Amino acid sequence: MINNISTILTLYKTPLNKLNNLKQYKNFNLLLFEQEGSEFSKKKIQKILKFRFKYYFSIKNIGLSKSSNFLLRKVKGKFLLFTQPDILIKKKDILHLKKIFKVDKNIIFVTPNISQNKKNRYKIEYTKKIKAACILCDVEKLKKIGFFDEDFFLYWEDIDLMKRINQSKYKMVIANNIYA
Repeated sequence: MINNISTILTLYKTPLNKLNNLKQYKNFNLLLFEQEGSEFSKKKIQKILKFRFKYYFSIKNIGLSKSSNFLLRKVKGKFLLFTQPDILIKKKDILHLKKIFKVDKNIIFVTPNISQNKKNRYKIEYTKKIKAACILCDVEKLKKIGFFDEDFFLYWEDIDLMKRINQSKYKMVIANNIYA
């Protein structure tokens, strides 16, 4: 197991076929938060994944911001992969994303090329805006700046977070040669 990378996902009425995608995180510390979840639901997920993960749930939907912040507080490693059940990314690509943090001590987020745009000639690109579907985060820096504002239930939480990052010394990077 790769101890210094945790993967966090919030689930909400996630189709069972999408849960199969979570198998790609078997080598990472996987933390799941299920909105409107249950112990029964946990057993269904265990049956699909067949590896150890940490499972938390709420009886009602508390929103993406609160559930993500809850999971962030549970992360012990240096990095966390914030992603969604419908994202596919290879283990080697996650490890390549981690190496990018060595380029600049102020990088807080590295995201793969989600658009599959292969025209960009730069391996890494500093940016003011990223697609928040799959982000490798430096946990220490994220805890300093704060993750999602819990006043946002589902939409705009990522826009607010990027605005705060852009107002700080921290930087966001797109890895154009790594795909998800």
